[in-house]
Amino acid sequence: MGSTLLEKAYKMYEMDVRDHLNQSERLNVIFDESGDVQGNRILNVSVQVDSRHVFYWKNISLSSQTMSAEALLACLLPEFENMTNGDLNRISSFSVDTCNASRAIFKLTQLEPRLKHLFIVLCDSHGLNLLVGDILQLPRWKPAIKKAANILTCFRTSNKQLARLRDHQRVTMADNEAKALVLA
Repeated sequence: MGSTLLEKAYKMYEMDVRDHLNQSERLNVIFDESGDVQGNRILNVSVQVDSRHVFYWKNISLSSQTMSAEALLACLLPEFENMTNGDLNRISSFSVDTCNASRAIFKLTQLEPRLKHLFIVLCDSHGLNLLVGDILQLPRWKPAIKKAANILTCFRTSNKQLARLRDHQRVTMADNEAKALVLA
């Protein structure tokens, strides 16, 4: 029963995503290689349809395959065709991490006539995350990090105090700022 319910929910989600994609004139694709919770290598693919909506598209299993630029493009091209119903001109850009294969894919797209129009954005969020993590490990920041951790612990262990903080944020901050902090 659980399997049937999950399959039904997935099909509904898939149809909803497909509707959004079909209604959108332009698509932006985001992909990144990573590992799943079991340590399997996967390629995460998501699609942005406007300034507010980004949808998970698919995880592609990479197993032990070497991910050259050619291999990346070979994995992605069928997905591009699937999400656009064959009209690759609807994809205006894609965002990739900064590993060598992802950087090299830019050159390949310029050789593929159906992809020459793409705007490619290199994103090194992982590198930035590592950099900030290293900076926060410096002795100079340890007292501030300890104080912040103590404050967070107090709020996380007291639902009422956390609710009061969120109420205060809603009253004192602009809508967008408050929403960002309240959700954190």
